[in-house]
Amino acid sequence: MRKFYLFFMTAVMMMVGVLSANAIKITLKVDRPEAVVIKVNYTPIEGEVQAVNELDVAEYAYVEVAAKDGYKVKSVTDDAGNAVGNLYSTWNNTIYPSNEGAVYNVTTQTMKEYRDCSCFITVDVAANVTVQRNGTWTNVDNLKDGERVEVFFNQAEELPLYISSTTGKSLYEVKQNGVKVEGSSIRVSPAKGDEIVITSQYPDKDCQITFELPEGCEEFFTSVMAEDREIGSKYYEGFTMKAGENLYLTGNLTDYKFNSMSIGGEPIYYFYGSTQTLITEDTKIVVDVEKYKTLSATINIDDINAASVLTNQYDTTSGLVLANGENAVEISETITQLFMKPNTGYYVTKLTVNDEDVLESSYVSYNKMYQINVTDGMKVAIETAKITYDNKMVVYVNVDPAKMVYYSFTNTDHEEYTLKQGYNTIEFSKTQNPFTWSWYDNSNDGLVYINDVLTQPTYENSASFQDKQMKDGDVVKLFIHETTEKNYNVTFEGDTQDAVIIKDIITPVESAEAQTVLPGTRFTFQAAEGKNIVVTANGEEVAPADGVFTFDVNADTQFKVVANTADGVNAVSSQNARAIYNLQGVRMNGKNLPAGMYIVNGKSVMIK
Repeated sequence: MRKFYLFFMTAVMMMVGVLSANAIKITLKVDRPEAVVIKVNYTPIEGEVQAVNELDVAEYAYVEVAAKDGYKVKSVTDDAGNAVGNLYSTWNNTIYPSNEGAVYNVTTQTMKEYRDCSCFITVDVAANVTVQRNGTWTNVDNLKDGERVEVFFNQAEELPLYISSTTGKSLYEVKQNGVKVEGSSIRVSPAKGDEIVITSQYPDKDCQITFELPEGCEEFFTSVMAEDREIGSKYYEGFTMKAGENLYLTGNLTDYKFNSMSIGGEPIYYFYGSTQTLITEDTKIVVDVEKYKTLSATINIDDINAASVLTNQYDTTSGLVLANGENAVEISETITQLFMKPNTGYYVTKLTVNDEDVLESSYVSYNKMYQINVTDGMKVAIETAKITYDNKMVVYVNVDPAKMVYYSFTNTDHEEYTLKQGYNTIEFSKTQNPFTWSWYDNSNDGLVYINDVLTQPTYENSASFQDKQMKDGDVVKLFIHETTEKNYNVTFEGDTQDAVIIKDIITPVESAEAQTVLPGTRFTFQAAEGKNIVVTANGEEVAPADGVFTFDVNADTQFKVVANTADGVNAVSSQNARAIYNLQGVRMNGKNLPAGMYIVNGKSVMIK
């Protein structure tokens, strides 16, 4: 422990030595020490600022000189009189090794000395107004209600003056030397002695609001608010507002086509459903809108459970309310297309528009819908059928797809299948061909087999396999991240004729001849009718589950099948005898068994 302590203290002393070695000495000379604060890395130095301040700072330290209230940093120079660092509202500089021994001279001035010009500002309510100087971004803080106040500024650096409201409403009026200053953002650049008069409050007067709309379009505005008061549905009859109040208008762009609008003679170029304006005088709102037309159509559908007809392809709640058979529907002319989507388990067999077959031409595969262009008086006929899932295939995945960055296995309708690691059985219809799959998991490496035949990706060096026509009984095996082909030899011995042997869940093994298989290949054995069997793999007994023997091959494997007669426990080989249990679950040795009921390889057998 003592050795460790000595080592630790030595290391600390070495670090202190390194820091000391890298310290840089600079000097700041300040003409008015009371006017500034000196900071190193944003922290004020200890003690009061002196006329001469010698600092030891680390390499790349950030040094600042900030003026106190009433003062300004005028300049910072080196001993040769050259400006150094960055001077804005404060002075700052990053210290490098080359600055060792540098001397910086800080010159300050009072704000009274700095501000060499003045104007006069009169404001009705000072709390309603902010006047800010450019450059120093300081607010004029001596304004008083109704009083003519002298305001000082630096004519070269602090103009223009920015005048704004603090109330959320525009100022009523700003005048410079009696001339009104126009614009929503008010800037003034006064000369010496100029008079600026700011009126924040609007005069107490009523303003008449009137509307001009096309006949029959009075319901275009769904909401008319005078400040915080809802005017109501009779707004177009006119009403009054106080000067300085805001008028809020909300229009119905779903049922009306908007052409133009002007408020008080000023055009509204962009109207997306609502607008706001400040009322200062009598105001007329002129609106040019027209109601969208309603188009008629007939939709004949054989089964409303089989498909939906939508007005918005991205909104499944936008479906038309239909019944089986012929439906007369009305559609706004704003809807230029309908979208027909088959429901899960169904497909479309016929789609005509005005008796023209559009089944193929209107199909959009990326969103599994049919697009129908809307025309007035059109007739649409839809016929559907249930998908018959009369095909079956198996997909084997060597990793867990859920843990991958990206994985997809889809049919032609872009229905995606959720797969798990290992074997997956997929029922499908021929109409759902072709199938596509792809993955990405920090690489595109992998081997893909269809019925044990290595398959190449659609694009070289990719993990995309597109438009694969799958047949009943096909087996797809995906070895993701694998780059080297592996195969194992499998042989069969014994009474194979007394067993039903299945490979990869759905592939019957018709012959007991030797074969080469891929890693993870599953074999299942089940006794033929009237038979009992025992199965071993490389000499080890395979335990049955519900009468089925299952084994996944991950090495060269020799299977052996041993059969016996239905009641011939005495004919069972010594290996088979190990699979005999009494009704209490005790395994028996298979020799000289007393009469009674036993479980042999999962089946009940009576010994007489």
